Amino acid sequence: MNILIVDDYAINRRLLRAMLEAEGFTVLDAADGVEALAVLGQEKIDAVISDILMPRMDGYRLCVEVRQREEICGIPFIVYTSTYTSPSDEKAALDLGADSFLKKPSPANEIIQALHQAINNAPRRRPEAGRPGQELDLMQQYNGRLVAKLEKKNIELRRKRKSWRPRTKNSSTCSRTARRSCTRSNSRVTASLPTW
Repeated sequence: MNILIVDDYAINRRLLRAMLEAEGFTVLDAADGVEALAVLGQEKIDAVISDILMPRMDGYRLCVEVRQREEICGIPFIVYTSTYTSPSDEKAALDLGADSFLKKPSPANEIIQALHQAINNAPRRRPEAGRPGQELDLMQQYNGRLVAKLEKKNIELRRKRKSWRPRTKNSSTCSRTARRSCTRSNSRVTASLPTW
């Protein structure tokens, strides 16, 4: 079986690849949703395991694209994320058409079990048109969560930056003191050396 891993971190792709190949799966990978759609257009893929937060095209958008395309809409889609882990994030992924939602890091047996379950229970899907505005509503919710997460991260970075400032001032004072001390020590050592 061919599994497509979609994640912008190469180390995440390598770890998941090693795990899946040890179970006998053939693995292809992509760094974002745009690359994933290209792979899906060229290869026979039996399931997708995708991160959410990625450049160019994220996992939510990729899931929507997969579900809307007749030739690939029936492929099982598993979301595997460390950033979007709240119940509302899970609900959004499932509402957009994901078959399963896993939080990173998950044990190997949990990932394999979710993969087998998604493949075995893969419904015969038709492209999802969705109700008018449904995708827009879901994307607005997603954007709201993204903004909230970025604001939280920004606050954390500001706190860290403030905590580093006093250390930086002390460090430069210490450096000046150390330089003076070294200069004095070098002068004493030089003065105590015999002259021949």
